[in-house]
Formats: sequence, C-alpha cells, structure tokens
Amino acid sequence: MDQFNINSVNALREFNSEIQQQRDLFNAQNGLLIAQSNAQWRQTVSTANQAAQNESNMNFAKTINALTATNLDAYWQRERDVMSFAYASGESAADRIATVLVEELKAEAQAAYADAQGAGGLFATLLKGGLNYMSASAGKGIILN
Repeated sequence: MDQFNINSVNALREFNSEIQQQRDLFNAQNGLLIAQSNAQWRQTVSTANQAAQNESNMNFAKTINALTATNLDAYWQRERDVMSFAYASGESAADRIATVLVEELKAEAQAAYADAQGAGGLFATLLKGGLNYMSASAGKGIILN
C-alpha cells in the first residue's frame, strides 16, 4: 500500500509538472498574442472611458454657460447684427462725406461761373459805355443799349 501511495504521489507530481510545463510553453508561444489582446482591451476600455468623460465635460460646459443651441444661435445672430451695423454705418458715413465733397465742388464751380459772368458783364457794360462815349464825342450819335 505504501508503494501505491508513493506511486500516486509521484504520478500527481509528474502530472502537475507536465501541466506547468504546458502552461509555460503555451505562454511562451502565445505571449505576443496575449499582450496584443490585453493592449487592445485596455485601449477599448480607455477609449470608452474618454468618450464618456468628453460627453460629461460637454454637458458640464453647457450647464455652466447656459448655452443651449438656441442661446448659441442668438449669440451669433447678435454678433452678426453688430458687425453688419458697424459696416453699414461706416459705409453711410463715407457716402455722406463723398456727397458733401461733391456739393462743395459744385458750389465752388457755380461761384467761379458767377464770378466769370459778373466780370464779363462788367466788361461789357464798360465797353458799351466807352463806345457810347466815343461815338457821342465823335458826333456820330450811335448809342448802344
């Protein structure tokens, strides 16, 4: 019976040793696949965790800033209106300045024309008067109107 117990213990030790050797051989042969699988699993878990964190951060930012889609649209509309008003005001001011300058040039041209007409009328009156004087002095009696 002792022999049977010794043989059973030896067989169990041999079996355990063989299982350990097979496990070591399996791990050595498939170590790269196991490492790759573990890395893929960690990456998947990390990506899922990051996506959840990003969603949480977005919701937190919306809550803190009270920015709903409608509020954000209203904000951009207001900014667009302000910029449009500033641009239109600048254009209107430029148009007003251009109109004032054109009117000033017109007034200067009309004044120059009136001065020229006045000087021409004065010259014509003096010439008529001179000719009338000369003709009266000469006795010819021609009077120009």
